[in-house]
Amino acid sequence: KVNSLNKLFQFFDANNSDSAMKIGEQALKLANKIGYSLGQAGANNNLGTIYFYKGNITKSLQCYLNAAQALENDKSGSSKQIFFRKQLSSTYNNIGTIYLRQKLYDEAEKYFYKSIKIDRDINDKIGMSHSYNNIGTIKEEVNKYDEAIKNYEIALELKKEANDTDGIASTLIN
Repeated sequence: KVNSLNKLFQFFDANNSDSAMKIGEQALKLANKIGYSLGQAGANNNLGTIYFYKGNITKSLQCYLNAAQALENDKSGSSKQIFFRKQLSSTYNNIGTIYLRQKLYDEAEKYFYKSIKIDRDINDKIGMSHSYNNIGTIKEEVNKYDEAIKNYEIALELKKEANDTDGIASTLIN
């Protein structure tokens, strides 16, 4: 039921954040009740997204940190599964994005590199490209333009290898 609620969330998040919030809270409550760490992480990531879109960056970050903690502390043996590892990588990228918005660049970069490490291990080029693109943004923000371009170029190459035409355009803009 937790997995179904977390999937159902995806149908509501962009169009009806109030319904999505209720679904996310219901999924989290049930996942907590049964001690289901993957469900807790999914629900926290979903709720973090809603709070982010609503402009509550502090609450969003807390949800993402809770999701990471649930995944890092998982005792089910799922940590070897690609889905699990991708979820952790995505969570790290979400945390890094919040820190980037808060201009906490060292913290942001730390989480982007954690995400890259996982994505490299599971050969997720799109995931790596997002993190390198975000690191490029950090370097641009601190006026390290050569480093920014280097990271954007890495992101661009990964997006080309993955045939991500929309992502290629986005990175070229950067």
